[in-house]
Amino acid sequence: MDALQANIYITNVCHKGCPSCYYPSNATHMSPNVAIQLSHWLGHLCRLEEVKQLKVHFLGGEPFENFDGLLQLIDQLEISIPTTTMSHSDGRYVVFTNGDFITYPNLSELHKRHVRIMLNPTTKPLSRVEDKMEKIKLYCGGVSLAVVADR
Repeated sequence: MDALQANIYITNVCHKGCPSCYYPSNATHMSPNVAIQLSHWLGHLCRLEEVKQLKVHFLGGEPFENFDGLLQLIDQLEISIPTTTMSHSDGRYVVFTNGDFITYPNLSELHKRHVRIMLNPTTKPLSRVEDKMEKIKLYCGGVSLAVVADR
């Protein structure tokens, strides 16, 4: 198999409480045991299917609500995924976030792991979105940024 994309929902927790959101009120995070099992399964699938390129998208709710779990899952995937798949420089990992929890320490941890960020801003006014974008660009030169506008 040439390419595989895995969309992993690591939490259904989100602090926004948007009225049109489909996430349940009994919000939970992915458990560490499920994360380990998932990383082993994904690694096995990549070996079995001889996957050449792997892209993993982390979604939620808001993935930064489970930031420690996100880092642990990425670290576990690095152990489980065969080295014959796509390199870090090709952007194996992408986190989809509204950007509300973007801090310099968080960006540093993502940068160490070669994680890209897809910013889906729900913040108004536009100047707050621009501030988030600048924080990411200034601190994580190697982490790419894309913006998806809701409206």
